Amino acid sequence: MRMNGNIFRYIDEYLTKIEKTFVGIGILTITIFVFSGIITRYFLNFSPSWIEESAIYINLWIVFVGAGLCIKKEEHVNVDIIFRMLSKRGREILTGMLCFLSAIFIGFFGYYSFMLVIHVKETQQVSTAIDWLPMHIVYCSAVIGSILMIIEFFKMGISYLYKKYK
Repeated sequence: MRMNGNIFRYIDEYLTKIEKTFVGIGILTITIFVFSGIITRYFLNFSPSWIEESAIYINLWIVFVGAGLCIKKEEHVNVDIIFRMLSKRGREILTGMLCFLSAIFIGFFGYYSFMLVIHVKETQQVSTAIDWLPMHIVYCSAVIGSILMIIEFFKMGISYLYKKYK
């Protein structure tokens, strides 16, 4: 792959590949865990408690990492009744402003998530069913997802306000 002098685009494409791979592997892992839980429950009359809990934790990671991908592809949920009343340029300006406001909101969310991660790490909390899994690793999903979402909201906001990247 040639970079053509645009290192940011290369980094963005590489990060997108990592995100997609991570989400794909996570979905595959959840599928395997849940299927094995069903098999053990019905055929062996036994269901390991860690299967359900690990599926929940992996799902958290998928949601937060996948949220950045949804923003990148503009597939996130929005209400467009006001957008329909505006001109094309008005929609672009409003979308750009909303992206920056969303990035600020996600920034607060990420900050408080980080504070939670620090608190959980200091108290050395572990999962109830997976006693070797520190809970701060699970909660890091919100921090990393917030960073990814902020990056995407800023990129989209700049794109809509200045129309340089589209």
